[in-house]
Amino acid sequence: MASLPRNRFSLHQFLSLFLAASVILFIALESHLFYRLQEIQRGTEERHLKLARDELSHALHTVENTLEELSSRLQEWDELHQQLDQPAYYPYWRENRILNSTFFPRFITGMELYDPSGKILSPPLVPLFPTQLNDPRRLAVTGEGRLQLLYPITVPDRSRPGRTAGYALLAVDLLEAIRSRYIFTHLKADSLRVREGLPATLDGESLDPQELFQFSPIDLGDREAVTSLALRNTLYHSLLIAGGLLLVYLLVIRFISSPLRSLVRYLETLRRGAMEENPPSEFRVSELETLRKALVEYHHQLRAAHAELDHQNSRLWQLAHHDPLTGACNRLAFEEDWNSLIGLLDHQRIGIAYMLVDCDHFKAINDTYGHQTGDALLRIVAQLLQRSLRSGDKLYRLGGDEFAAVIINSTADSVMAIAERFQERISRYPFGQLGIDEPVTISIGIAIADEVDHHRLRSLPRDADLAMYHAKRSRKAVEIFRPEMGQDAAILSSRLVNAVLRAINHGDNLEMHYQAVVSADGNHTCFYEALARLRDGRELIMPCDIFPVVTRHRLDAAFDHAVIRAVSRDLIEERIPAGSGVSINLSAASVIEPSIEERLVSLRAFAGSHRIVIEVTEGSLISHLEQANRNLDNLRRRGFTIALDDFGSGYSSIRYLASMPVDLIKFDITLLQALRESERSRRIVEHVALMIREAGFELLAEGIEDEETLQLVTNIGATLLQGYLLARPGPMPGSELNHRPKR
Repeated sequence: MASLPRNRFSLHQFLSLFLAASVILFIALESHLFYRLQEIQRGTEERHLKLARDELSHALHTVENTLEELSSRLQEWDELHQQLDQPAYYPYWRENRILNSTFFPRFITGMELYDPSGKILSPPLVPLFPTQLNDPRRLAVTGEGRLQLLYPITVPDRSRPGRTAGYALLAVDLLEAIRSRYIFTHLKADSLRVREGLPATLDGESLDPQELFQFSPIDLGDREAVTSLALRNTLYHSLLIAGGLLLVYLLVIRFISSPLRSLVRYLETLRRGAMEENPPSEFRVSELETLRKALVEYHHQLRAAHAELDHQNSRLWQLAHHDPLTGACNRLAFEEDWNSLIGLLDHQRIGIAYMLVDCDHFKAINDTYGHQTGDALLRIVAQLLQRSLRSGDKLYRLGGDEFAAVIINSTADSVMAIAERFQERISRYPFGQLGIDEPVTISIGIAIADEVDHHRLRSLPRDADLAMYHAKRSRKAVEIFRPEMGQDAAILSSRLVNAVLRAINHGDNLEMHYQAVVSADGNHTCFYEALARLRDGRELIMPCDIFPVVTRHRLDAAFDHAVIRAVSRDLIEERIPAGSGVSINLSAASVIEPSIEERLVSLRAFAGSHRIVIEVTEGSLISHLEQANRNLDNLRRRGFTIALDDFGSGYSSIRYLASMPVDLIKFDITLLQALRESERSRRIVEHVALMIREAGFELLAEGIEDEETLQLVTNIGATLLQGYLLARPGPMPGSELNHRPKR
């Protein structure tokens, strides 16, 4: 054995000395005390049994008092009165609030509510509870070694004094209640158990502890007799053991007991997880000193490891479930919460709303003003949306500029109120502080599954997506899903999406058709409007199917670039006659692109031999007026003609016309229809046409399909004409056009 440090002793030496002294003393004392203790024990057993029985009766009384106090609290509990008044959500409340509430101690194993007639509000979760409370008496029900006390509580009607709002029936684990509410001093707690052979049901009004329980008293003996005996034996043996006991006592206290108590206190401090601790000072016993050092070092290492692990876990969870840019929950958190919600609410009847929010033209803003401004915009939108939601509702960022919220226990009116509140905050926010000159707008799609329509839960995200698409297309800002919107599910078709992506990436399925725009005198074709089609085998996909996919998936600018490449190819191959021209429709995303001139450089090369017309809608100009005007002015200076398409379909055409950098105005078909509606409508259109011509704009009338319309647009002074009557769209037009005869 290795030598011990100076002034230190082996714990084995201390234990050997202590055991030797203890054996000698024990043999000497035990032989003398054995017979005397037997007499004392017999005399005290009966008294201990009576004390234990009385103590158990007192414990039952304590439980009764506790249940009465709990009954008074439950009678005033607002949530309980709400469920009795409106029991529709009672099953959900029962599963999520009853046993998790701070109202209930651990020994309450269940609760059911009954209406004033004693009928249960919802089928019981366990067969222990009756469905009809005919006689509200307390019953003790036994089973599986447990004693359940059904404790009825009458709930008064607070709005109608003297009447009963209903009843609450508590299931009380009587044995658990006794153990948790009473500390026994005479009864051995671990011996207390339900007596075997009890009937299934007992009268709970009179509970006899001896009939219900088996128990044993604590074998403490008679304290006075034990004390007297100890004193007498101390006198008998004082000369024999005084010296030895004193020595053992001092040694144990000095070298074992005190160090062990110090270690125990230290271990208790560590067990409680205290951040500050006072390690015990050095011990003279080598084993205890080694243990002390090991404990101190281990605790320091363990605390450091736990702190680092907690930090990393918290950071990883935060990164895994939250969007670092906006602070909203991310798609992973949404999928976890959504799947949990579906499983939870499949059997509940609560209104659920799914709200999908999208920033209009975000890519254009991001490209125009930079990613830093785009990120700041997303953070502001997330903050405004979170403030518009109810307390406790989560906001999710699904990706890009798309956000979602799931609103539980909602109606169409309440969800619309949230959407309108959000729209109002967006409209009032000073986005000009970010350097954004155009108005920032939001499109919201909402899908709702009410209490009787829960089979739609799993389709809510898809329905909200369709509703948001309709909101963007109709410019209504907010749309609630309607069944007829399901007809537009083709925008989610993988076949159409793949066809559009193929056209953007390769262009081999992009087929350009052209429709002639002729002069009013019919002498020549001024230019051709380029119209995109997609070839899918033998099927030709038309714009009505193409552009919903383009818009929904924010591919406007990318698709415009594909069209520009296709038209440039046709110009190079001389499929568009020299001396005429071509017009291309550009989306808002393309118009405000800083690199729009670079995109159109291939067309600019033909500006000398062809008239190149860029068609834009008023919406693309008004929503990003400053940037759009700047880009279009540059294009005009480089020889492009700018045409304002669909004039008359928007509310702001006249207001912004003077400041728009355009050369040609295309009358929307709705204005042509107005020529036939009434004399007043006709005069208004004539004066608008006259104003446009006098302001120096060319006027193009489209949608001419019959001679009557041709005559009407000729009368109002249209300088350019387009329509099926004059020429139909087709691929690679030749020189033979369906022109009207020269006048």
